[in-house]
Amino acid sequence: LGQGPEEERLKSLARELGIEQHVHFAGFQPNPYPYFLFADLFILTSHYEGFPNVSLEAMACGTPVVSFDSAGGSPIIEGVNGWRIPSGDTTAMAERIVEVLKSEPIPPEQIADTISSHNVEKVIEAYERLFRGE
Repeated sequence: LGQGPEEERLKSLARELGIEQHVHFAGFQPNPYPYFLFADLFILTSHYEGFPNVSLEAMACGTPVVSFDSAGGSPIIEGVNGWRIPSGDTTAMAERIVEVLKSEPIPPEQIADTISSHNVEKVIEAYERLFRGE
């Protein structure tokens, strides 16, 4: 999903690797939730995210996340709702993806439970404590 400056290169790479029939480039989608809901895994390869809301959105649909451990924080709880990979380590990313897809899925309820710590009320409380110096 999405679009960007790497799209044509990625399409070309899919053709070169002979996997183009297995990769669908859907472009920008105003409502990504149906994709998250039916996905086995969400992969975030950004090197920087202010805060990866898209990870929370995938998790809210019960989809585990494999993400580069980018600056800006992460809602991922290792092995509970996803996995963090050292930023830029594409070999480790590929290995984790294969491992996750071959293993038993994380129960969606377990994933959804972990995002509750990021609800609006809890985030506001955390900011208020921070501003009070607690």
